[in-house]
Amino acid sequence: MPLSDRNTRGGCTTRGKSEPLVSYAIRQFFRLIPFLVTGVANSIVGFSTIFFCLAIGADGITANIVGYAVALTCSFLLNRHYVFGVRGTISHTEVGRFIAVFFTAFGVNMAVLLLTQSMLGEGSPVAQVLAVGAYTLVFYPLTRLFVFRRKSVA
Repeated sequence: MPLSDRNTRGGCTTRGKSEPLVSYAIRQFFRLIPFLVTGVANSIVGFSTIFFCLAIGADGITANIVGYAVALTCSFLLNRHYVFGVRGTISHTEVGRFIAVFFTAFGVNMAVLLLTQSMLGEGSPVAQVLAVGAYTLVFYPLTRLFVFRRKSVA
């Protein structure tokens, strides 16, 4: 069982009619903690790579692409195992969906990066942080609903 499901009843992800809204909100918050911890680990890997690339003279776009490329495999494995509790053989479909979600979130990241760099400068670390924030807001729900979703139990 993934750590994100330890505070749920029977793995249910929807709010039952008898469950108070506050209880549901708290349960959903605790589901996010493993994702956020994994995100911190990925951010350390990604940001370290991005800032290293900037320090050696790469432009902001190249630094961003290299940073995400380095962190992608780490992200897949940590999210699959630690966040969503998926075990067993990795399927091509799962990898394909993960890559599709990654590119969707990365597209949002790049749009935010280009916009903020136009205001803050090409090598701006603030632009990178804002772009990563946008990426995260897109990546989690899509990963949860599309890549590592649980099959309904009848």
